[in-house]
Amino acid sequence: MNVPDVGLAETRVTGAHVTEAFVAWSPGKAFGLWAGSLRVPLGLARGVDEGDLRLPERARVTTRMTPDFRPGAKIAGDWGLLQYALGAFTLAPLGASATNEGNGPLTVLRLSAEPVGPVGLAAHLRRSDDPWYGWWRFSVGLSLFHARLPGTNEFGAGLDGQFQRGRFLTTGEMLWSHRGTHDRVGLVVEPGVFVWRDRVELVARAEWFNDDVGPQSPLDIWGTGLGATLYSAGRAARIQGAYFLRAPLSGDTRPSGWATVRLAFVL
Repeated sequence: MNVPDVGLAETRVTGAHVTEAFVAWSPGKAFGLWAGSLRVPLGLARGVDEGDLRLPERARVTTRMTPDFRPGAKIAGDWGLLQYALGAFTLAPLGASATNEGNGPLTVLRLSAEPVGPVGLAAHLRRSDDPWYGWWRFSVGLSLFHARLPGTNEFGAGLDGQFQRGRFLTTGEMLWSHRGTHDRVGLVVEPGVFVWRDRVELVARAEWFNDDVGPQSPLDIWGTGLGATLYSAGRAARIQGAYFLRAPLSGDTRPSGWATVRLAFVL
């Protein structure tokens, strides 16, 4: 069965366009309603704001398998030990051409649990004077999605986890999707440690992405990375540097490497 190469994250928009614009109503932490161009709550890594990333680039697993902002609506809430989000979205972001919009909609359910204290989506931003800083804590998350794409449907799931204690934080995520006879699987793990409390964090990355389980694909890759982030005293500014290696799973090509430096200001 031929499946068009239009998936959840393949649609691209050129030029300036709106990414996030929405209206919301929330009578409390347990329930809220959002509508507009929203971040799709699929997976752990995609939920982190761009300025709060631990490394200056997202993993290939994340960019190939999860969308970023899409027009739609969602309900979400925080019940303390359990958080939830349920939403329906279009397949194309605001400003995409009609030929890339697909059929839609994209339906997503995400559940996450924090059995021992708060963790959140950006646990590395927890400061050392936080009451929970010295405790070991972890979170687990489950994401389910279904989308009606041109030619066939796509559905899948994601599992993620975080473990934090003091200066140490490790995050991990596995994603799987199925479309026609086409299966994708991706895995990324990012351990890190603050070598200078609240100011300098070192983070490593290991990722593995199989774009088409079974037949060999040039998009199947493994990758590694190592980077550091220097935070200002108030965390409003940060400078990041990292070096990445990536190579096809086939092993026929030598790994390619590149360095990235990024300066971010968070208001």
